[in-house]
Amino acid sequence: MRVLAYYGKSDIRDEEWPRPKKIPQGSVRVAVRAVTLGEAARSAYLSGGMAAPSPVGQYAAGIVEESAEESFPRGTPVLLWSDDASRGGLAEESLVWPAERICALPKALSYPEMTLLPLWAELLSALEGLPDGNGTVLGEGPQLEMIKALTPHLGAELLPEGQEAAWTILLRADDKLLEKAMMNTRPGGTILILSTVPGAALGNLPLALEKRFCFNFGAVCQKRTLEKVFSLTSQGGLSLVCGNKLFSWDQADEAFFELEKGSFVTLYQESFDEPYFP
Repeated sequence: MRVLAYYGKSDIRDEEWPRPKKIPQGSVRVAVRAVTLGEAARSAYLSGGMAAPSPVGQYAAGIVEESAEESFPRGTPVLLWSDDASRGGLAEESLVWPAERICALPKALSYPEMTLLPLWAELLSALEGLPDGNGTVLGEGPQLEMIKALTPHLGAELLPEGQEAAWTILLRADDKLLEKAMMNTRPGGTILILSTVPGAALGNLPLALEKRFCFNFGAVCQKRTLEKVFSLTSQGGLSLVCGNKLFSWDQADEAFFELEKGSFVTLYQESFDEPYFP
């Protein structure tokens, strides 16, 4: 089967690997159609922290080929996600994956659009954990526009930089950004670090904890928030546009060059051209 495998930074190989023969209890075999690399995968790739060789892709969409799980019959459109991008991803033509990290959809989007839903769900999980009140975002990256889109659905407002905030979100944080967040956030407020600059050492973290800021790190994808994000999308209240660039699997080199520049990237298998499921 076809696999997009990571061997090191600037070394992504399109290879043939053996197709898994057995499906462990609690797992599902999925024909993968598209994968997306988000912020965690970008950081692992740029730092050289991904296991090698391993498939790339933090989020995936496909269709169930085989399953012993009643909730995932053959032909079901599904989303998949990896909890740890540094340990390997999902870009395998025929992937056996734990059912606990698979979500069926009641209605299908295109494969590339489906891979963006877990990315939105991670953000929503993190934002729902913030305290009441308005906040601000410091840093850059595709997540910035996504946060702007999600904030109104949470009944909160983004404040201009410099106003005292109940919470501050850091994107691609380093020590300077953390120092700015401490000045920007009211005492006892929350600082949420969604991502860091690859290789960054946050030396100001002990000082921030000493000043009694509440800290949250990262975000996790949950089925509950996947369903909520899908509902927001279906109702037309949330756009799936989040700065990702679309490439075929044959364009892996170009995709990873774009990833280095700062965008999320989505790769799709051009040999499967059906945009919707039966």
